[in-house]
Amino acid sequence: MRRVLTHLGRAGILILIVGLIHMKYQAVLSAKNAEQGKDVSLEQAKKFFPQAVQLTAGEGGATVTDELGLTLGLVVQTSPQGDSSMGFAGPSNLLLAFDRERKLMGISVLESRDTPEHVEKVLKDAKFFEQFQGLTWDEARDKQQVDAVSGATLTSLAMVEALRKRLGGAAGSLRFPQGMRLKEVRKFFPKMSRLAENPDRSHVWDVWDEQNQLLGHVTRSAPAADNIVGYQGPSDTLLAFDTQFKLTGLTIQRSYETKEYVKNVVEDTYFPTLFVDKSLDELAQLDLAKAQVEGVSGATMTSMAMARGLVLASQQAQQLRPSKTAVWRISSRDVGTILVTLCGLLFAFTHWRGSKYWRWAFQAVLVVYLGFINGDLLSQSLLAGWAQAGLPYRSSLGMVVLTAAALLVPVVSKKQFYCHQICPFGVVQEWAKQRSPWKKSVPARLSTALKWIPLLLLGWVILVTMRQLPYNLSNIEPFNAFLITVAGWGTLAIAVVGIIASFFVPMAYCHYGCPTGALLNFLRYNAHSHQFTRRDLAALALLLWAVGLSF
Repeated sequence: MRRVLTHLGRAGILILIVGLIHMKYQAVLSAKNAEQGKDVSLEQAKKFFPQAVQLTAGEGGATVTDELGLTLGLVVQTSPQGDSSMGFAGPSNLLLAFDRERKLMGISVLESRDTPEHVEKVLKDAKFFEQFQGLTWDEARDKQQVDAVSGATLTSLAMVEALRKRLGGAAGSLRFPQGMRLKEVRKFFPKMSRLAENPDRSHVWDVWDEQNQLLGHVTRSAPAADNIVGYQGPSDTLLAFDTQFKLTGLTIQRSYETKEYVKNVVEDTYFPTLFVDKSLDELAQLDLAKAQVEGVSGATMTSMAMARGLVLASQQAQQLRPSKTAVWRISSRDVGTILVTLCGLLFAFTHWRGSKYWRWAFQAVLVVYLGFINGDLLSQSLLAGWAQAGLPYRSSLGMVVLTAAALLVPVVSKKQFYCHQICPFGVVQEWAKQRSPWKKSVPARLSTALKWIPLLLLGWVILVTMRQLPYNLSNIEPFNAFLITVAGWGTLAIAVVGIIASFFVPMAYCHYGCPTGALLNFLRYNAHSHQFTRRDLAALALLLWAVGLSF
């Protein structure tokens, strides 16, 4: 009983840390929501009005007055109205300062969750914000010709879009302001003579021939999908319909994506067949996961962003809002991950693990399918995100099942299920160990010191997660290296070093570098579960660390 209770206490420590992370994240969200009516601070206003002594909140913003009570101007922030305008990696909150005549006298960035490098480029380009100076509220709101910042196009255009939303501007596309490309329309309607706006549907154009006969209709994903980013940026997709509003074809008109990925999608003949012949209503209500739409090989992120944009474009054309009804979405990817999990359980608890042939075949499946194809790997970035926002069990059931098995099996058994049976990177290290002639032993003191690395990394994860630091947690582990098109240099470096080290020290990364493995090993039930060890002391230290960061 003592062993059981002590071990359950370890699980309780993890639950408490997850609970603190979740509560902290929800508190941050609540604070941001509460700031919807919050005034700009006096210090922020003084950047444009040095004589300001008071701010008076109003519906249009905060009125700035001096010590004599005279009105100097007005200040407003673009958040929360502009928070949906995503740049390269996130939205920005701008401060807009207007003089007494409601003319824009200056703009500054209060806060940005976009990539720091892109934001810095915008801040260094003095001409970018200057193009709005002197414009009235309405002129700034309706300004169409905007010069974006080279090298930070998405970030700068998202800022302009946030400005327009805050000032009540129309929801036109700043990223793709050029409109329809007639040569793309003629690919689907060779006899086209003219285009005319459809009188009944938003963002829909009717296609007419020279005899004034209706040939069909076209629409585009911009501006509805301007914030859907594939690998590198959004795309503007053209959708062609017949006269009964059934889709006849689609193509990418313009894109911020890598040209090679766009070419792969445009030239793929199978991908469009997943949508062709569907009605506008069907497309507007299409569940991509349920329809098993998994993208173009070699350009998955680009094509899936295109597919999501297609749904939004159809909803835009129908003037429908996306349904918020929670539904179960079980894709073929989920089924594959669940099957891999079940096979892993069989290897963990049956005689299958003794068969070298079947084990080698299963390991090959893990590396090729789970690693390179699916990319469903347990990691700190995944666990931290779920701790903050909750489990995506309706949209990523396969990964939730795998994670549940990885966490629960060690608690109720002595099996380190995920690390020993599932992890593709563990498989690669095992292959290296089996074929290495250079095996070395690590001195005891050095081994003890190196085992602190996973603990320190877990502390870093808690800090980043609870303080909302702008750091990508996938860079502390090698698992994204299987998804080489999105892997950062940090991830690739850890993967390469981990594999090389495994030729000399068997399973080196697992023993001395993996925070996820350390977490799962802490939960593993064993013969010493009744004893209070250094692991427990370290876990309590992490709990206290999380408690401290929650205040």
